[in-house]
Amino acid sequence: MKRDPEPGGTRSVFDMLEGRWAIARTVEGQARFDGEAVFTPRADGRLDYLEEGELALEGGGRFHSARSYVYARRENGLAVFFEDGVSLFHEVNLSGPGEIASGTAEHLCRADTYRTRYDFEPGGARFTVTHRVTGPRKDYVMRSTYTRLG
Repeated sequence: MKRDPEPGGTRSVFDMLEGRWAIARTVEGQARFDGEAVFTPRADGRLDYLEEGELALEGGGRFHSARSYVYARRENGLAVFFEDGVSLFHEVNLSGPGEIASGTAEHLCRADTYRTRYDFEPGGARFTVTHRVTGPRKDYVMRSTYTRLG
């Protein structure tokens, strides 16, 4: 597989996603999610993403939660599709010096806007995805920290 000349380039970011990750997610003032995500290679070169875990609401209550996406490599970053693998959630252009890569994306869902930031830490063992969601009835920040397992 062709690699970028620098570790942490956009190609190596996509390549490092494959495998199992612990997820610690907070929805500020609303909930916490703890679980696991798995990125699995597909025959078409993309990655299936499946997360499962427990969602704990701030006011009480715990629920099993699961979500699926499909990740695709882009020349300068990533594309994230909904579970059907066709409907685009967002595309992010990644940039950064050396082993650090970060980028932003935006998605409009009816009247709500999802502004997303990806931050990949040096070494490929941890990354963070932060969604800032605003709309007529939504105003929150959801931060997910992924830590490689195994």
